[in-house]
Amino acid sequence: MSVFVHPPRSCGIRFAIRQPNLVLVHVRGELDLATAPDLESRLVTTVVAQRRGVLVVDLARLDFLGVAGINALLKVRCQAERRNVEFRLVAATRTVLLPLELLDLGRAFSLHPTVDTAMPR
Repeated sequence: MSVFVHPPRSCGIRFAIRQPNLVLVHVRGELDLATAPDLESRLVTTVVAQRRGVLVVDLARLDFLGVAGINALLKVRCQAERRNVEFRLVAATRTVLLPLELLDLGRAFSLHPTVDTAMPR
């Protein structure tokens, strides 16, 4: 009898810019039930510390976006709104856009095709 063992899922989170009014976070891998709580916790902590400005989350290198990941992003967006932090997502791949479209959440987020277009001017 064969047993399939799935490798542990991972979600890489890298803070590329941390300034008083701007934080840029790159996320890669899989954002699902196993990895979403860590991302949510780290982003909410960032929002609470920031209190104003812009938080840009780059999802361009995600391989999978599950409902738990979307729920985590919605929670972060709500925390950001409460603290006057603009929450912007870089989302141009089918991996990210399709789940958002299927759940009719495309307008729930400020979506940008590239990091450059998401950055404040």
